Amino acid sequence: MRLESEYRYRVFANRVFAGNPITLHEVSEAALDDAQLLLRLAQESWSEDNVFFTYWPSGPINARFFSSHGELHLCGHGLLALAHHVFGPDKLGSRLVQSTHGTWLIRATAKGPMAIMPALAPLEAPSASHWLRKGLRRVLNIEAQALHRFPNGVWVALLSDFGQLRRIDARAVAQLRDEAEVPGALICAVAMHDGAYGFRYFAPWHGKQEDSGTGSAHCYLAPLMMTPNGTARALQFSGEGIAEMELALRDDEVWLSGAVRAVEFVPHRRLVSQLRSADSRR
Repeated sequence: MRLESEYRYRVFANRVFAGNPITLHEVSEAALDDAQLLLRLAQESWSEDNVFFTYWPSGPINARFFSSHGELHLCGHGLLALAHHVFGPDKLGSRLVQSTHGTWLIRATAKGPMAIMPALAPLEAPSASHWLRKGLRRVLNIEAQALHRFPNGVWVALLSDFGQLRRIDARAVAQLRDEAEVPGALICAVAMHDGAYGFRYFAPWHGKQEDSGTGSAHCYLAPLMMTPNGTARALQFSGEGIAEMELALRDDEVWLSGAVRAVEFVPHRRLVSQLRSADSRR
């Protein structure tokens, strides 16, 4: 069994945003199969979001994404950090990343790390969206021009002006719920100048009041906000600052790029006994 270390990064960092923290944990194959162990490690981690992966010099990388509340279907800033970690600042290349919920591609380009994710289509026009539209008015004092529902309970509210986006009280979003549905996440977005768009991401129903740098949000947003085969700059606003992301929409794929900054390397000594225990059960 190989016991490696954890690597800490901040993604989408710039002069007005410290970056969304992410921890990469290189673990054994046996440990990667143990969801309970990975959740415990995520709950003890430096960051809320974590990537657990096994690494070989070639071939696909097996990975799983966890927050302190459970396994994530996808973690966009985690994929960018993994691309930066695998290829470093100077190398170019690409690798597949296989997870329990899908397969993605990471790349190292001349402009930096890139994650290629699916562009998702909204579900059929939701007949039950009236509860959310009323809640946006009553609770958040905003009016959605359009509402789109996606798999996993993700809702996207398209707004008419930037002022509505900025005045949303993140603490109030948790009040938006229906007897028949607890949302997975709420993404509010607005078109800006020069083809850019701004957005905010809320998931208080699953332990995250507001996220500060959500790369996976563009699986939902890019098909709605971008022209086919176009490029765009996206700005994510939160109390932590403004995260900046570069995007390209290519057929059914979203190409996500953003800055990645290494923070710290930490040996896994405190986790050795837990990982050995996971392997001994195999």
